[in-house]
Amino acid sequence: MAIQLIDVPLPTVDGRCLILPRHTQPEPEVKMVLEKLRLALPTQPPPRIRVIGVQQPTSAVAG
Repeated sequence: MAIQLIDVPLPTVDGRCLILPRHTQPEPEVKMVLEKLRLALPTQPPPRIRVIGVQQPTSAVAG
């Protein structure tokens, strides 16, 4: 039993990639535990658009 966060990549006709981050829906047992703890999952994150084939900047670690 787990709740997962996954990225669903959808290539577009103009060479970009629409990335839909989504979390899975909890199973009934997990949903019951969340309700008992008065916790709720956040709303689904908004989509992101990336250009395919271009390196995305990463943070450099000095050391």
